[in-house]
Amino acid sequence: MRVSVILCGVLLALPAVAAPAKKSPAKKAPAKAPAKALAAVPAKPAEPQDLNLGGVTGILPGAWASQPPIGQFRLAQYGLPRAAGDTANSLLIVFHFGKGGGGTVEDNVQRWLGMMAQPEGTDVRTVAKRATRERTGLRITTLELPGTYQEKPFPFSQEVTQRPNYRMLAAIVETTSEGADGPYYLRIVGPTKSVEAAKPGWDALIESLKAP
Repeated sequence: MRVSVILCGVLLALPAVAAPAKKSPAKKAPAKAPAKALAAVPAKPAEPQDLNLGGVTGILPGAWASQPPIGQFRLAQYGLPRAAGDTANSLLIVFHFGKGGGGTVEDNVQRWLGMMAQPEGTDVRTVAKRATRERTGLRITTLELPGTYQEKPFPFSQEVTQRPNYRMLAAIVETTSEGADGPYYLRIVGPTKSVEAAKPGWDALIESLKAP
């Protein structure tokens, strides 16, 4: 009995052993939201540019690139942007033959009609769009037509390169004020898609033309 009492006293005197603490489950870091793709920033359109022909002024699209004129009577020349898939260049050329030079309006219209061949049996006059407008100091005749362009290295050359699926935009700008030095001849020729893409710029150019 005495031994039992002593053992119980020893057991009571021993320090209590604490139970091992339970570990809290590790917290997962919050998933990062997927990075948002940066939206493509559209290129800023080039600022419009002035066209100054001396006796006539106007506004051109900024994307039309000025080039050194090639030829005696070329007053100005611009390269137009290519439409997707087009491999040939489109040009705006401004001609000036001196005061009153270059022939009559009808002479030039007929010459331009002859530069765009049509399928057999098609009258070019039925596909051409012609218009005339007048404003202070100017009378403007415009012509638009599709066809196969009869490209020549120089006027009256017998060497002709056929350029199918082309389009022409042209204008005769007569200066009607006393002492004015017109007319001026503006012409765009190139693959259909590229010229159609340039049509809004062409229309805006024609609307902007004015005599100083």
